[in-house]
Amino acid sequence: MDINMIDLMDLEDLDMLETTRRPDRHRQRMNTFELSDENFRYKYRFSKRFGKKIVDLLREDLVHDSRGCPLSPEIQVVCALRNWARHEIQDDTGDLHGVSQPIVSRTCKRVAEILSRMSREFIKMPTSLNEQQETIRKFRSIANFPTVIGAIDCTHIRIKKVNANGGQLYINRKGFSSINVQVVCDANLKIMDIVTRWRGSVHDSRIFREWEILGEDSLLKIIFSRHNTHL
Repeated sequence: MDINMIDLMDLEDLDMLETTRRPDRHRQRMNTFELSDENFRYKYRFSKRFGKKIVDLLREDLVHDSRGCPLSPEIQVVCALRNWARHEIQDDTGDLHGVSQPIVSRTCKRVAEILSRMSREFIKMPTSLNEQQETIRKFRSIANFPTVIGAIDCTHIRIKKVNANGGQLYINRKGFSSINVQVVCDANLKIMDIVTRWRGSVHDSRIFREWEILGEDSLLKIIFSRHNTHL
């Protein structure tokens, strides 16, 4: 076939297929802490005061690159809170805060890792005798129930369907995929212990039986024997 016989229309079409770069978008970043308390809670499921507390807690760990347009600790925290609280598509979170989807993804991971490292400072059972007695006193003031050291229950946290081997083990009795999470809280609803490693098909009783804090020499055993307390 003579090369000169190539369809000239094809060549014209090729000339028209010029790759065009997407124009750079200037993303406007708003100061979300200028919102009203009501609007902030609606968007992030936290009060503005508590949002600032989280920022102050993580500020030193949220080191950002000084090149380009770095994200402030405030923006990093509210991006993560918005994405987690509203179960929102990361693109939508990014558009709201003036950042790209990959940045939202990295920011959520960074904030989660920092919070996880710091969790032991805040999630813990009462250790001193005074703390234990104060917890017991507060529970008794609620319903006159004596010697209660904590309220315990399990709850199913919905997750995306797991398609890997063993994915059926995440399906709970209600028919959806989840993690069965055991939580202990005090009379002020402050979390004192949390277990998040069990798949949705596992029964609450097994999680309780294999709870590490119930070991022979554990803190909870000592508390129980000291005050004859209940969960």
